[in-house]
Amino acid sequence: MAANALWTAASVVVVATGGFELTGAGTAWVLLQAAVVAGFAGLQVAGLRRR
Repeated sequence: MAANALWTAASVVVVATGGFELTGAGTAWVLLQAAVVAGFAGLQVAGLRRR
């Protein structure tokens, strides 16, 4: 769960700071990936709360 949150934050930081020279498609891909991983983190939190 923490790794997913870190991945999401790092992905957004890379895009926001221009850490890599990404194309438009690359930027979209990184942000989409971050959104999916954030969704996984949310599902993990929800699963832990149900226990």
